[in-house]
Amino acid sequence: MSHTYGQDLNGKWLLKQMGVGKMKKTPVQHLLNIENENAILYMDLVPSVNQLELKFQNNSLFLPNDKKYADYKIHDKNNLSLLVEGNVNDKKGIIEMDFIRLFPTITDLTIEEIETFTYEGQKNEKTKSKFEFNKEMMDLETVKQLGHEEGQKMKIEKMDSTLFLAIYVFGKKSALLPIKEVTTDFIKLYGIPNDAGEIVATRSE
Repeated sequence: MSHTYGQDLNGKWLLKQMGVGKMKKTPVQHLLNIENENAILYMDLVPSVNQLELKFQNNSLFLPNDKKYADYKIHDKNNLSLLVEGNVNDKKGIIEMDFIRLFPTITDLTIEEIETFTYEGQKNEKTKSKFEFNKEMMDLETVKQLGHEEGQKMKIEKMDSTLFLAIYVFGKKSALLPIKEVTTDFIKLYGIPNDAGEIVATRSE
């Protein structure tokens, strides 16, 4: 169904960052599923008690008790924000929840095949990112001293037709990045809170 400005919002949207102004953080596992005039905000990507049922009306989203949950703003066909009233530094303010539309990942590879490769890309001018899967990225002795069995690992996960790069820290998921395309030569991640909105990494191993 078409909403404001004739945009069709149906589908799944991943929360890429939330906060106020430039002070935004990247939470994980928040998903907005829109179907016509209805939407469900999942706090952990799957149906559970930890979810909100919402309904579109004019430029806002309402709870089942008709209380307004948020206004919404469409930036373009693939980016939208929910504007939620909340407490910011002990004062009432507007918290922005920025969502990116999810698309089927373009690939001919299986998850098992992808996880045998290592990719490297430029995160910014000074920092390179290395993506290798199911391998411990921290010193195990340090991890055990901190009271954990696992430090940091990357895995490939799937929801519907979308693949994600999932980062686990101390056994808990700390980041979830959708994959636009992955081949034997490169991996392209999107929904990244940087100027380009994506990272392209080329295969190194």
